[in-house]
Parts: sequence; C-alpha cells; structure tokens
Amino acid sequence: SPLESDTILCDIVTSISDHSPGGNTLNCPYRFLCPVLFHALKAHNYLHEEDLIADFNVCESSSAHESASSRVAKVSCSFPPMRALLCRIAMLRALNRRAIYAL
Repeated sequence: SPLESDTILCDIVTSISDHSPGGNTLNCPYRFLCPVLFHALKAHNYLHEEDLIADFNVCESSSAHESASSRVAKVSCSFPPMRALLCRIAMLRALNRRAIYAL
C-alpha cells in the first residue's frame, strides 16, 4: 500500500540522515542521501536497469551505509527506480515542511 511504502522509505531516509553532517531528515543534502541509498539498493539487487547507468560517488559515512543497508535488507518487495524514489522523498519532505510551518 502507499502508506506502507512511504513508511518504509521514510525509515530508510531517516536512517541515512541520522548519519549526515546535520542529522536532520528534512535538511539532509541529496549529495549525501543519493549515494548511500543507491549503494544500499545495489547491495541487495533492488536497482533497475535504468539506475545502473548512474554513477554515484561512494559516501564516506560507513555508518550511514550500514544503517541503510540493514533497513533495505528487511524489505521483501521490490523498489521503484531511483528517480521515482527521489521524487517521492522530495514530496514527503515538502509535506513535512508544510506541516511544521502549519503548526
């Protein structure tokens, strides 16, 4: 379901951003998030063919890689392409920012 997939994605992104320089999910730079997510998905053979042409530099944070990889390992369904995941992450971040400002 969409709610479950958003929950899984949020869990993975939160685990990555916890190890980012700022430690904030809403402000974690994509240059930190993308390589970690890419390599976690690649380690578990969840990448699509169109994702394999991307060349993400490996992030120096081994703790972020371990955390993301352990979250991805728990998922038993397939993932959409990276482009779709990054779009969904952007939408969820925007929704969360709006919710914060509304409160």
